[in-house]
Amino acid sequence: MLIIQHLTKGYGKFEFVFTLIGRIGRRILKLDFDALRRFEFVLRDLENDFEGITEIPADEKFAQIKSYSSDKNIFAAIFSVTRLAFNHISNYDEHDRRLKNFIEEKLSDQKFWLEYLGISGK
Repeated sequence: MLIIQHLTKGYGKFEFVFTLIGRIGRRILKLDFDALRRFEFVLRDLENDFEGITEIPADEKFAQIKSYSSDKNIFAAIFSVTRLAFNHISNYDEHDRRLKNFIEEKLSDQKFWLEYLGISGK
């Protein structure tokens, strides 16, 4: 969802900051530490933009997400999520530009999705 929000009209850095604060805060307040660790995975992916996310096939990526767990204690996870969030905020404009360029260059037709999802084209 964080990637899709880059494409939403009127959505910018300010809204992105509040989205991150809300997602991190909600996970901490609910003491949902597994979700916080998965959010750490999401932020690590987001750091790599769409190109980094799609370097491996969709099935492998989904398996990574399902099996992701961290042995970090919760304070280390909070620190890591906070650091990743601040890094993305400070580089928001660059991430936004690269993501939109990737979408314009690669996602203009179905070829990318057929390859990424391992579907045979006609």
